[in-house]
Amino acid sequence: MSDVVDESVAHKTPVQDFAADWDHTDPQWVNDPYPIWDDLRERCPVAHTERYGGGWFPTTHEMVTSIANDTEHFTSRMVVVTRNKFPPNFIPAPVGGAPPITSDPPFHSIARRVILPAFAPGPVNALEPQIRALCNKHLDEMVGREFVDGGTDYAQFIPPGVIATMLASLRRTRRSSATSSIWCWT
Repeated sequence: MSDVVDESVAHKTPVQDFAADWDHTDPQWVNDPYPIWDDLRERCPVAHTERYGGGWFPTTHEMVTSIANDTEHFTSRMVVVTRNKFPPNFIPAPVGGAPPITSDPPFHSIARRVILPAFAPGPVNALEPQIRALCNKHLDEMVGREFVDGGTDYAQFIPPGVIATMLASLRRTRRSSATSSIWCWT
C-alpha cells in the first residue's frame, strides 16, 4: 500500500472509530482500508457516519446485495458519498442525476434498456481499435520515465476516454426515433 495521502483529505478530523464515524477519505482508510473493513465486519457490519450529510456502509457482500435488491426500502438516488450533495431543488432521477445508476424502478429498467445496446458485443468490439489507440497513447506518454503511477498517469484517463469514444461513435450512427430523445442528455 502507498503511504501517500492526498493533501486535500489530510486536513480533516481523523476518524477515531470507523463504526460510528467512517470516512472513506481518512488517511488510514485511503492507505489500507482492508483491516478497517475486516474489523467492521466483525464488530459493526453496518457502519454509520454523519460526515458528508450522513451515510451507511454495509460491509458484507450479502448486505450490499440485499440492499441493492430491496428497492422498497432503499434508493439509488444518492449513491456517491461526497461533500457536494445535490441542492434541495435538484431534479431527482429519472430526469436528473445520472440514470440508470441513480434511478429506482421502474425508470431504472427503462434507462438500462435505452443504453444496453451500446454495450453489446458488436458495438463494443467495433470500438476496440480506438480504445487500443487511447490506451497506447497514454502508455507512450510514460515511456522513458523512471517512475509512473498507474492510477494517476494512466488508469484515470481510460474510462472517460472510452466513454467519450462511445458517445462519439453513437452520435455518428443513425438514430431511430425511439432513441432520439436520449441525445438531449449527452
